[in-house]
This record gives sequence, structure tokens and C-alpha cells, in this order.
Amino acid sequence: MHPNAIVSEHASISQEVEIDPYTIVDSHVRVGAFSFVAAVVLVNKDVLPYTIADGQWVSSRAVNKVGLKRAGFSQKERLYIDWAVRILLKLSLTVELALESIASECGPDPHIEHLTHFVSTSERGIARK
Repeated sequence: MHPNAIVSEHASISQEVEIDPYTIVDSHVRVGAFSFVAAVVLVNKDVLPYTIADGQWVSSRAVNKVGLKRAGFSQKERLYIDWAVRILLKLSLTVELALESIASECGPDPHIEHLTHFVSTSERGIARK
């Protein structure tokens, strides 16, 4: 871990995690699986799984395509995830409408179920553009 990263007591960090310098993660915030958070970001909301997040105040910007491919996700799984994340990042939709749209447009997939469960159980709100 970089010496300028600050992690509070009782934080749980998995193996092979890299925290970039000057990254601040607020209390009770969740960073989703297979996500990537850029350096110099204040993480004050939940970061969507499978995404790349950046900005002074964290915002999920796009799917972490390289990370998902390296992790062995199939092309079909990556396409479903990409479509679901695109729907979630549409600011013209409320989160509730985005979840309804994902349910009707994306095929049954455990990664989509994980994503929608993550969003629907968010207490801090999700980081959107």
C-alpha cells in the first residue's frame, strides 16, 4: 500500500489489492467487485462493480473491460455487464427505472444479479456521472 493511502481501523482489504496514493474512501462505502478506482479520488458513494471510477468526487465512468477480460469473463458476460452498466449510468433514468430496464433487457446472468443486488442494497447511493 502506498504511504499516502489512508485506511481506517477495522477496514478489510483483500489480497492483491492496490490502493493508489491520495485515495480516500469514506466510512460505510462499498467498492464493487472487479472495479478500478483512479488515484486522487474521494470515494463518498458506492462504486459500481465491474466499473472504472474517477473524478474528484467518485463517479463510475465505464466498464472495466480490460479487468474483466483478464479475470476470464466470457465475451457474453462482458456484453451483458456493459449493457447493464450503460443503463445504470444514464442520468435520464432514476436508479429504480434503470433497474427495471436491466431486468427486462439483460438476460439472466449471475453477474447482472450481483450488480443489481449491489445497487438495490446501496445505503450511500451509487457513484454515477
